[in-house]
Amino acid sequence: MHLLQGGRLAEGIPSPTAVAIGMFDGVHCGHQALIRRAMAIASDRGLVPLVLTLDRHPDEVLRPDRARPYLTTLPEKLALIRALGISLVVVARVTPAFLSIQARDFVMRSLRGELDARAVIVGRNFRFGQGRQGDIALLTAMQKECGFTLEAVDPITADGEPISSTLIRRVLAAGEVAHARRLLGRPYQMAGEVVSGEKIGRSLGFPTANIAYPPQKLLPALGVYVCQACVEGACYGAAVNVGRRPTFDGTRITVEAHLLGFEGDLYGKQLNLRFLDRLRTEEQFPTPEALRAQIAADVAQAHELYASLAASLETCAQSQT
Repeated sequence: MHLLQGGRLAEGIPSPTAVAIGMFDGVHCGHQALIRRAMAIASDRGLVPLVLTLDRHPDEVLRPDRARPYLTTLPEKLALIRALGISLVVVARVTPAFLSIQARDFVMRSLRGELDARAVIVGRNFRFGQGRQGDIALLTAMQKECGFTLEAVDPITADGEPISSTLIRRVLAAGEVAHARRLLGRPYQMAGEVVSGEKIGRSLGFPTANIAYPPQKLLPALGVYVCQACVEGACYGAAVNVGRRPTFDGTRITVEAHLLGFEGDLYGKQLNLRFLDRLRTEEQFPTPEALRAQIAADVAQAHELYASLAASLETCAQSQT
């Protein structure tokens, strides 16, 4: 990863480049198409493919009260971009100084100067620079002066609606993780360290791993999900509860995973959850015994669903390596 601060690179990069620019939160199917287009242009013209992205959304700096949760943390985003075959990623550090750069200055200083861009690839609605004043029209007007070509990529659609990070957030907020999987081109993921919990699942006969998820990460709607849980190179089916445990008067949202067929100690290990489908909404049960019966039913359903999805998941994983 190379860092761009105030429009300047801390270290040199291979050039000349074909630069794909965007926030790329989620690295969804639309983002993937744009990045692959940059790779194709780079290959055709003997350029170095490069992705320029941001370390955070500008709202975190400009309007922190309106900052949105992320589909991918920065390390997750970088890993997904590199999995597409991009080895050169430049991350712009978003600060008040960076956001005050005039759009034209950004093109001259960063794209033409630091990145030596000969091809620039962006989404059709791309905006940049102070007050979001830079747009496709400005980039088009500066092509000849700066010696690059511009390609504005149309959005990929699903069911007639453009795929966007905003759409995926809305889908996840409704608990529709199977729909999100189609828009992302892979399951929605969440990773974190397994920490000690209240051991309620164990007392009910279904021990769970309590995940310390990143606070800026978007949680799907409260409920019970079937997931793929991966730890130390091994993957298992899992029944995962995202919720407040209302049967036990819980208030804090927790993410707890019961791994199917797993025996052993997970404390302190990194667990990656891939959300496949939703089993039900979160409910309050009259007694722990009623909850235990429902969990047993959830686990049985998770077994069945995971078995039906396992083959497609393996194919998906192979296509991303």
